[in-house]
Amino acid sequence: MALENKTENTQAMKIENISPKHLESQLTVTPANVELLAEEIALEATHYVDAVGWKFLIEPYTIFMGLATGAQCCYAFLAGELMPNKHKMLAISLALYIFCYFPKEAAQAFNKREQTKKLDFLGIFLLVAGLVLFILGIMTGGSPYPWKSAQVLGMVISGGICLIALCVWEVYQGENAFFAVHLFKDVRGFGMNCICSAVGGISNVALSIIWPTQVAYMYSTGSSWQVVGAMSCTIGFGLWGGMVFLGPLWGPIGHPKWILIVSNIWMTVFIGALAHCNPDNKTFAIVCSFLAALPIGFVEQQTGAIAQLVVGDREIGTSFGTMGCVRVGTGAIGTGIVLAILTGEHSTFTYEKSETDIFKAKIPVELEAHIVPAALKAGLPATSIADLFAAIFASSETAMAAVPGINAEIISAVGRAQLDGYAAAYRYIYYATIPFGVLATASAVALRPVAHLLTSHVPKMVENPQAHHGSRDLKKTMD
Repeated sequence: MALENKTENTQAMKIENISPKHLESQLTVTPANVELLAEEIALEATHYVDAVGWKFLIEPYTIFMGLATGAQCCYAFLAGELMPNKHKMLAISLALYIFCYFPKEAAQAFNKREQTKKLDFLGIFLLVAGLVLFILGIMTGGSPYPWKSAQVLGMVISGGICLIALCVWEVYQGENAFFAVHLFKDVRGFGMNCICSAVGGISNVALSIIWPTQVAYMYSTGSSWQVVGAMSCTIGFGLWGGMVFLGPLWGPIGHPKWILIVSNIWMTVFIGALAHCNPDNKTFAIVCSFLAALPIGFVEQQTGAIAQLVVGDREIGTSFGTMGCVRVGTGAIGTGIVLAILTGEHSTFTYEKSETDIFKAKIPVELEAHIVPAALKAGLPATSIADLFAAIFASSETAMAAVPGINAEIISAVGRAQLDGYAAAYRYIYYATIPFGVLATASAVALRPVAHLLTSHVPKMVENPQAHHGSRDLKKTMD
């Protein structure tokens, strides 16, 4: 509203040139631009958070942490080959490997140089370049660059072209392809399962990043650091619980398709329920965040097992690796979109009603919508709004006490309005994830039956290196 009623003579202003310490020297505080000043200062706070985030991304230890996470994903290759189909995700299998797995056949000697030459370096480059460019384009869209700027459009379009080129390139790579495009020809098997896994990846990564910040904004006031820390980990506890405790039950219970459908509905319902979190229902937030994450971990185990069931024995590793690539890639892209909804904004205001309104960041918009009316209603002079937001941004009691016309009643009203503003901003995130959950549920419904594949068949027999890698069971699912 504040941006739509400006006069024609109002000039566009760069957000990066605005900060609380020199805001008053650039604009005169009048009732006509009070809301504008409030929004600009709120956006400035968001940009400072973004700046810290980008510095973190370029730290060397962040890169090493990312490289180290690849090894732990190999558990599925081991379980997929050496465990019976119906016990692929049984947690106790790890202990059995340690105490019972002593292969009699000699380790096969590989020529490392020849193996390295077979790596699909161009495909790897296209994948990395495509994801990095596309995600950077989304993350920088609105802040610090406008969505229609050459920088944002260039990164998004070039990233999309790289990903399309990757799919085309991998079609002609045969056995050397690391991204098995041909598996997607099995639409009702591998394809539908991949969609379920991808949505789980979006929910996993997005909630793991978004939830701790929401806890810090909404529930840290009056709580000890131990409580805040534990509450921030409820998503992690739920993910871990779903993998460790629910995952092993998948095979023994049977009915994998129905379990996947129920898990996706469960996930969608409780993620949507998180939209109703507010500063007054901390217990509700804790319970819903845990229950929202629990099926996400369960779905990750289910889709990992199904990806290995719907292909021949020779393609177990390729299938899981391709699905994991899709899961991580879409999870990163989805997280970029979620963060753009929460904190992204145009770096230039035109003060005109246009289609760019849909790109408004929710945090500054909701802070303005809640704090300004609450402060004015409590009796704060309109000319003190800019000083109020400067004090909020500085998180200083001294600065807050120095705001002209401030008193304890106004401070209390502003504090409550700030919490309500954050709750309203995060609500959009959870609403935005509901369509993804519906898509995952529909994909689970479309998945062809795989219950008859939960047999005692072991893809790789250590005692018999020449064990068949046939597709006898798989053919039954294609009928």
